[in-house]
Amino acid sequence: MNDKRREDCCPHSGYVIWFLAGAAAGAAAGLLLAPSSGAKTRKALADKATSVFGVAQALLFSMKMSAENMAASCKEQTSRLSAAVSAGVEEARKIKQDMNDMSSQN
Repeated sequence: MNDKRREDCCPHSGYVIWFLAGAAAGAAAGLLLAPSSGAKTRKALADKATSVFGVAQALLFSMKMSAENMAASCKEQTSRLSAAVSAGVEEARKIKQDMNDMSSQN
C-alpha cells in the first residue's frame, strides 16, 4: 500500500534513484578504466558531472510540475466532492422534512 502511495505521489522517484546509481557506477568505471591522463580524466568527469546535474535538474523540474498538477487536480476533486456531499445532505434534509410532514398529516 505504501508503494502505491509513493508511486501516486512521486511517479518518477524510481527513475531518479536508478539514474543516480547509474551515474555513480559510470563514474567509477570511468576512473578505473580511463586510458587518459589525470587532467583529461578529471575534465571528462567534470563534464559528465555537469551533464548529470543538468539531467537531474530537468527531472526535478518535471517532478515539480507533476506534483503541482496533482495538487491542482486534488483541489478540484475535493471541491467537487464537497459540493456533492453538501447537495446530498440538503436532499436528505428535504426528504426527512417531507417524511415528517407526511407523518404529521396522518
